Amino acid sequence: MKLKVVLAFLPILLSVAGCNIYACKYETRFISVRANATSPQVGSVNVESMGFRQYKPEQPVSNSVSYVVRGEGLTAAPTRLTLRDTRDLSRVVAELSMQTSPVSFAAASAFDVASADRDRMFELLASGNARLILDLANDASLTVPLTVATREDWHRPSCD
Repeated sequence: MKLKVVLAFLPILLSVAGCNIYACKYETRFISVRANATSPQVGSVNVESMGFRQYKPEQPVSNSVSYVVRGEGLTAAPTRLTLRDTRDLSRVVAELSMQTSPVSFAAASAFDVASADRDRMFELLASGNARLILDLANDASLTVPLTVATREDWHRPSCD
Protein backbone atom coordinates (compact mmCIF):
# COMPACT_ATOMS: atom_id res chain seq x y z
CA MET A 1 0.00 0.00 0.00
CA LYS A 2 2.80 2.44 0.91
CA LEU A 3 4.51 1.71 -2.41
CA LYS A 4 1.36 2.64 -4.34
CA VAL A 5 1.11 5.94 -2.43
CA VAL A 6 4.77 6.77 -3.09
CA LEU A 7 4.42 5.94 -6.78
CA ALA A 8 1.26 8.02 -7.04
CA PHE A 9 2.98 11.08 -5.60
CA LEU A 10 6.37 10.63 -7.31
CA PRO A 11 5.69 12.99 -10.26
CA ILE A 12 4.49 15.68 -7.85
CA LEU A 13 7.52 15.26 -5.61
CA LEU A 14 9.88 15.53 -8.57
CA SER A 15 8.17 18.61 -9.96
CA VAL A 16 8.33 20.30 -6.53
CA ALA A 17 12.02 19.42 -6.38
CA GLY A 18 12.51 21.22 -9.73
CA CYS A 19 13.28 18.22 -11.92
CA ASN A 20 11.02 17.14 -14.74
CA ILE A 21 12.26 13.70 -15.70
CA TYR A 22 10.34 13.94 -18.97
CA ALA A 23 12.26 17.09 -20.01
CA CYS A 24 15.59 15.22 -20.22
CA LYS A 25 16.31 14.69 -23.87
CA TYR A 26 19.91 13.58 -23.65
CA GLU A 27 22.42 11.60 -21.62
CA THR A 28 26.03 12.46 -20.93
CA ARG A 29 29.18 10.77 -19.69
CA PHE A 30 32.57 12.15 -18.70
CA ILE A 31 36.11 10.87 -18.32
CA SER A 32 39.22 12.63 -17.07
CA VAL A 33 42.75 11.28 -16.80
CA ARG A 34 45.98 12.43 -15.15
CA ALA A 35 49.57 11.27 -15.00
CA ASN A 36 53.19 12.01 -14.10
CA ALA A 37 56.31 10.47 -15.57
CA THR A 38 60.01 11.15 -15.12
CA SER A 39 63.09 9.81 -16.85
CA PRO A 40 66.73 10.91 -16.38
CA GLN A 41 67.20 10.61 -20.16
CA VAL A 42 64.22 12.89 -20.94
CA GLY A 43 62.95 14.92 -17.96
CA SER A 44 59.50 15.07 -16.38
CA VAL A 45 55.98 15.35 -17.77
CA ASN A 46 52.91 16.20 -15.72
CA VAL A 47 49.45 15.67 -17.21
CA GLU A 48 47.43 17.99 -14.98
CA SER A 49 44.19 17.16 -16.76
CA MET A 50 42.76 15.63 -19.89
CA GLY A 51 39.00 15.33 -20.13
CA PHE A 52 36.22 14.41 -22.52
CA ARG A 53 32.42 14.76 -22.17
CA GLN A 54 30.20 12.84 -24.58
CA TYR A 55 26.50 13.36 -25.27
CA LYS A 56 23.81 11.00 -26.57
CA PRO A 57 22.07 12.00 -28.79
CA GLU A 58 24.48 14.59 -30.16
CA GLN A 59 24.13 18.06 -28.64
CA PRO A 60 25.17 21.42 -30.11
CA VAL A 61 28.10 21.75 -27.72
CA SER A 62 31.84 21.14 -27.82
CA ASN A 63 32.87 17.54 -28.38
CA SER A 64 36.54 18.01 -27.79
CA VAL A 65 39.20 16.60 -25.50
CA SER A 66 40.71 19.36 -23.39
CA TYR A 67 44.15 19.03 -21.85
CA VAL A 68 46.75 20.73 -19.68
CA VAL A 69 50.22 19.16 -19.81
CA ARG A 70 53.63 20.48 -18.75
CA GLY A 71 57.16 19.23 -19.25
CA GLU A 72 60.20 20.44 -17.30
CA GLY A 73 63.90 19.69 -16.98
CA LEU A 74 64.01 18.24 -20.48
CA THR A 75 67.35 17.06 -21.85
CA ALA A 76 66.57 18.45 -25.32
CA ALA A 77 63.96 20.61 -27.00
CA PRO A 78 60.51 18.97 -27.23
CA THR A 79 59.42 18.31 -30.80
CA ARG A 80 56.15 16.38 -30.62
CA LEU A 81 53.47 15.39 -28.08
CA THR A 82 51.02 12.70 -29.19
CA LEU A 83 48.14 10.68 -27.78
CA ARG A 84 48.36 6.99 -28.66
CA ASP A 85 46.78 3.64 -27.86
CA THR A 86 49.01 0.89 -26.41
CA ARG A 87 47.27 -1.65 -28.63
CA ASP A 88 48.85 0.09 -31.66
CA LEU A 89 51.52 2.61 -30.64
CA SER A 90 52.40 3.29 -34.29
CA ARG A 91 49.02 5.00 -34.81
CA VAL A 92 48.71 8.60 -33.61
CA VAL A 93 45.25 9.24 -32.15
CA ALA A 94 45.90 12.98 -31.79
CA GLU A 95 48.82 15.39 -31.91
CA LEU A 96 48.69 17.91 -29.07
CA SER A 97 49.78 21.48 -29.66
CA MET A 98 52.35 22.90 -27.24
CA GLN A 99 54.45 25.97 -26.53
CA THR A 100 58.10 24.99 -26.24
CA SER A 101 61.43 26.21 -24.93
CA PRO A 102 64.79 24.39 -25.11
CA VAL A 103 64.12 22.63 -21.76
CA SER A 104 60.36 22.72 -21.21
CA PHE A 105 56.89 22.86 -22.76
CA ALA A 106 53.36 23.85 -21.87
CA ALA A 107 50.32 22.43 -23.61
CA ALA A 108 46.86 23.75 -22.77
CA SER A 109 44.26 23.41 -25.48
CA ALA A 110 41.71 20.99 -26.94
CA PHE A 111 41.20 18.88 -30.03
CA ASP A 112 37.90 17.95 -31.65
CA VAL A 113 36.66 14.38 -31.81
CA ALA A 114 34.61 13.40 -34.85
CA SER A 115 31.15 12.02 -34.18
CA ALA A 116 32.08 8.53 -35.42
CA ASP A 117 35.10 8.41 -33.07
CA ARG A 118 33.51 9.59 -29.80
CA ASP A 119 32.74 6.15 -28.35
CA ARG A 120 36.28 4.99 -29.17
CA MET A 121 37.79 8.11 -27.57
CA PHE A 122 35.84 7.61 -24.35
CA GLU A 123 36.80 3.94 -24.21
CA LEU A 124 40.46 4.70 -24.94
CA LEU A 125 40.71 7.18 -22.07
CA ALA A 126 38.71 4.94 -19.72
CA SER A 127 40.49 1.68 -20.58
CA GLY A 128 43.98 2.42 -19.31
CA ASN A 129 45.39 2.02 -22.83
CA ALA A 130 45.91 5.75 -23.48
CA ARG A 131 49.48 7.06 -23.55
CA LEU A 132 51.04 10.45 -24.19
CA ILE A 133 54.38 10.25 -25.93
CA LEU A 134 56.79 13.15 -25.78
CA ASP A 135 59.52 13.20 -28.44
CA LEU A 136 62.66 15.30 -28.05
CA ALA A 137 65.09 16.74 -30.60
CA ASN A 138 67.80 14.29 -29.45
CA ASP A 139 65.54 11.33 -30.47
CA ALA A 140 64.75 10.47 -26.84
CA SER A 141 61.12 9.96 -25.89
CA LEU A 142 59.03 9.52 -22.78
CA THR A 143 55.84 7.44 -22.63
CA VAL A 144 53.31 8.66 -20.07
CA PRO A 145 50.59 6.14 -19.08
CA LEU A 146 47.31 7.98 -18.43
CA THR A 147 45.21 6.88 -15.46
CA VAL A 148 41.55 7.60 -14.81
CA ALA A 149 40.95 10.39 -12.29
CA THR A 150 37.17 10.77 -12.76
CA ARG A 151 34.63 8.64 -14.57
CA GLU A 152 30.91 9.32 -14.90
CA ASP A 153 29.03 6.74 -16.92
CA TRP A 154 25.89 7.52 -18.93
CA HIS A 155 23.36 9.49 -16.90
CA ARG A 156 20.68 12.11 -17.34
CA PRO A 157 21.70 15.46 -15.87
CA SER A 158 19.40 17.60 -13.71
CA CYS A 159 16.61 18.72 -15.99
CA ASP A 160 14.42 21.81 -16.26
